[in-house]
Amino acid sequence: MSEFFIWEGVYDHYDDVEKSGGGFDTDFWRDRNRARIVAELDTLRNSGQLPESAKCRDYVLPVVIAMAAAGRERFRILDFGGGLGNGFVPALCDVVSPERLDYVIVDNDRLCDAGRYLFPEAPAPIFRPDLPPDQERFDLLHLGSVLPYISDWRGLLTRLCGYRPRHVLLSDLLAGDFPAFATAQNCFGDKIPHWFLNLGDVIGQVESQGFRLIFKAPFVGTFLGKQGPLPMDNFPPEYRLQHACHLLFEKL
Repeated sequence: MSEFFIWEGVYDHYDDVEKSGGGFDTDFWRDRNRARIVAELDTLRNSGQLPESAKCRDYVLPVVIAMAAAGRERFRILDFGGGLGNGFVPALCDVVSPERLDYVIVDNDRLCDAGRYLFPEAPAPIFRPDLPPDQERFDLLHLGSVLPYISDWRGLLTRLCGYRPRHVLLSDLLAGDFPAFATAQNCFGDKIPHWFLNLGDVIGQVESQGFRLIFKAPFVGTFLGKQGPLPMDNFPPEYRLQHACHLLFEKL
């Protein structure tokens, strides 16, 4: 049996990658995420124990929410690519009064429909398949594990920063000290385009919108059942990345 690789190939641009399958807009991906969220909600509601996603070896989003929302009557969050509430469920554990949150998730129609079914009553996130009107304002902008899947990621960041958030948090960002390149990600039988971005380019793009970087930390993820460096031995050394990172920006 040939060895399985998560990412294959080096391309100049995201749009050069040959795509196959629906990727994250499939029943399989929706059902896989729904099973995880249902299990975490059951744990929280029935036993009061912290679900796995709330333990601090994952995203720093719950901590950022707790600190940034302190003393605020209302706190608005825009979670682009937030799935079925991957960031909202931990926030239920870590924020004293989740009713104070206006938590808006932007994702594909399939996931939004499933999310509304999972959260039929408050406290619940708002699911929408498109971006809110430009005049809306948010206190925190979050993108978790999503920026590499956006062809025009610069344009997206510029658009999202237009909501004038106080903070911007990029979680699980696959970016390093190499020229940006695209690759094909093998995702449950599908092939989807995926950027490996230049870290300086990403930081520079957000800072050009009037923000400054205030926190940076490596993120050790789990790949193919193992926690540790990214499995990129099939790439030339100059294209390999050890770990993803978290970046937190504050408005100047």
